[in-house]
Amino acid sequence: MAVFPAPDKPVNQMILPLEFMCFVLLRKYLAGLKTNERADVGIKKRSQAMLDESDSSGFSNALQLFFARNQPFHPVMPLKTLLSYAMFGGAFITNQRTTGSVLPSSPFLGRRMAESVPPGDKDLVVELGVGTGSITQSLLKRGFSHEDLVAVDCSPEMVKWTKKRFPSAKVMLGDASKLRELLNSDRELAGREVSHVVSSLPLKSLPKDVVRGIAEEVREVLPKDGKLVQFTYDLRRRPDPHLCDGFNLVSSSVVWLNLPPARVSIYEVA
Repeated sequence: MAVFPAPDKPVNQMILPLEFMCFVLLRKYLAGLKTNERADVGIKKRSQAMLDESDSSGFSNALQLFFARNQPFHPVMPLKTLLSYAMFGGAFITNQRTTGSVLPSSPFLGRRMAESVPPGDKDLVVELGVGTGSITQSLLKRGFSHEDLVAVDCSPEMVKWTKKRFPSAKVMLGDASKLRELLNSDRELAGREVSHVVSSLPLKSLPKDVVRGIAEEVREVLPKDGKLVQFTYDLRRRPDPHLCDGFNLVSSSVVWLNLPPARVSIYEVA
């Protein structure tokens, strides 16, 4: 999931991401129209004119980079994307501490997170903070089976949404600070070794005692060479202070094509 600027920011500082999101949906819609022979030419021209006009307001370079890989897109998909944004934004409004964002993670961030986990390993991969399933989707595309991936979230709405998106996926409602108890409560998961934990949890916005509990649980479920993949919106290249005890920073990189940009860090159990 994506962490948006602090909620006490002025509303005018939130316009840029929201406008950009609209441009994203419009561009994807136009790509879908290209593959639809019955598309109304007049609607397409008016939509393209709107996009061209918006480009002139200073977003052209970002849009060109964002859509460098313009692939056919079905016109129905933007509606699904909007519903995903609405679900995520609603969760953010009702519980900002545990959701930590108003927008879900971009596919670019999802791919970077998934690429940090090598496929082919039959050990369990645990995803913390499933949100609307952006990272889950990237992990499944990476080649992980539903049997080797378990997604955990403390929000009933997010769990319900992700289960609907991925009916065969193992999505559990639970507290990451009680991860061992949660995994052992499932007969299919109890006793399985966890090789990687992929976390989208907003560690910066959670209470310190909760973060310490989560870090301890993650450290306990991982083996000696186990990896934690964590992203943050603090772009400084330094270890997360919450993870200094018990983890070593292995690598770190920035994903610029995300709102806002995010740093993905890989930690190894010390």
